[in-house]
Amino acid sequence: MRNEATAQAPFLDEFKTVAPRNVKQIANAQDFTRKECRISQDGLYNLFKLKEECPNFIKEISVGTDNDLRVLLCHDRIVEKMKGLLNRSDIPHVLATFDTTFDVVMFMYISLLYIKWSEFTQGPGILVAALIHERKTKKAHKFFFDNFNDVFPQFRSAKNLFVITDGEKAITSQIDDYWPTVDRYRCWLHILDNVEVELKKLGLKDGNELARYIVDVKYLFEQPDEANYYRELVSFMDDQSPWSNVIK
Repeated sequence: MRNEATAQAPFLDEFKTVAPRNVKQIANAQDFTRKECRISQDGLYNLFKLKEECPNFIKEISVGTDNDLRVLLCHDRIVEKMKGLLNRSDIPHVLATFDTTFDVVMFMYISLLYIKWSEFTQGPGILVAALIHERKTKKAHKFFFDNFNDVFPQFRSAKNLFVITDGEKAITSQIDDYWPTVDRYRCWLHILDNVEVELKKLGLKDGNELARYIVDVKYLFEQPDEANYYRELVSFMDDQSPWSNVIK
């Protein structure tokens, strides 16, 4: 491909010499070009300049006393649209999810607040707000909820909203403090992941055996009410049940 590209420009002898020869060199050339286009070589300064240009999206930037960078992203138009979903009785309840990942921004965490747009039959997921942060701490999430509540105060008092998240204390404690009237539920996927981790700690390594226990946990969650849940849970503790070896 490189030979074809350079052959089409025989008059660019210098280009033939300096043209990137592999993926790594292409990445280096792109990085160099990006750096040349920056306002400055100070990434934090560039971020604050971006906030000046995009105040309807980059809502708040903070460098805490712990030197951790935190950035709140939330688009005004999404907030305005979502206000039309709140406190309505003619549509299903609005499902919100809040979770943290390490896979989006290099060397940074990003916590994402999604909602299921229940006004549509398919209920598409829409990103409402995001927190970019360096560490998963209570301070970081406090920064998010402090500023998000200022941007979108109607969210915390909505009557037709519930939120699903994992069991991370840094998140759940802030949800309970800042959204006290919003029902909070534990994410199934995180629970099942935690069950698998705990079973492996007990020495269960076989994939088929682990899958059997995971199926049992799903069966518990599918019970129609609390009474049925506890009745089935008690049966798991029976001496004849495989769970008798792991439930203490």
